[in-house]
Amino acid sequence: MSILIGILVLIYISKKDPVLSIILTKEQLINNIIAGTLIGIIGGMTLWTVINWDTLKSWEEIFEVWNGGFSILGSVMAIAIFLPLCLKFQKIPAMKFLDRITIYAPLTQSIARIGCFCAGCCYGMKTESIFGVIYTHPDSGAPLFTKIHPTQLYSSFLLFLIFLLMYFVLQKYLKKDGQLYTAYLFLISVERFLVDFIRADREFSSINAINFFSINQWVALFIALISFSLFLYYSKKHSLKNS
Repeated sequence: MSILIGILVLIYISKKDPVLSIILTKEQLINNIIAGTLIGIIGGMTLWTVINWDTLKSWEEIFEVWNGGFSILGSVMAIAIFLPLCLKFQKIPAMKFLDRITIYAPLTQSIARIGCFCAGCCYGMKTESIFGVIYTHPDSGAPLFTKIHPTQLYSSFLLFLIFLLMYFVLQKYLKKDGQLYTAYLFLISVERFLVDFIRADREFSSINAINFFSINQWVALFIALISFSLFLYYSKKHSLKNS
């Protein structure tokens, strides 16, 4: 439900964006947000399945996204690869669209994380912190009657801060095509990397030499590196054009 609310909020605020209203129709906007959502769901399920393949008890678990069978990093990668192709096919300026939509995307993700908290998936490690929470409902995905970090709320808070940063600061200064989009990818990758340190559902590689980070942290670092490199590329590309 929280994902649906997040998507509806994204559609509502995106329809008011002055740049998006110029480069595509409202119908195209809604269709591409829905397409991006579907691509993201498939990508999130795929990466989660790859990471957790050895621990799957049945193939049905792949589709149980309400029990944590989902990776936001997989969604990010799938959307980054396939949505630009969809936009290009429709002859919509892909980078202009992505620059604008990613201003609001962290707000959608922030709302979705609240759903994770309610479901008890993506939970944190045991803690004695004042911020710790205790789940008691038998349908919860988190361990019961144990004080744990509400990592879902940590993520929600950080993603909301990223939204505020994108909306009130970065869009004023990052005017070149590709800058906002790559800044978004970098920021959410850093968020995922940091929060993963206190998540209890971390998965590690069988290669001991790289086990100081979880698989998701390595994926986050990869996305952060690529997005930072692309940010520099887009910045330099437009600077050379103007020189």
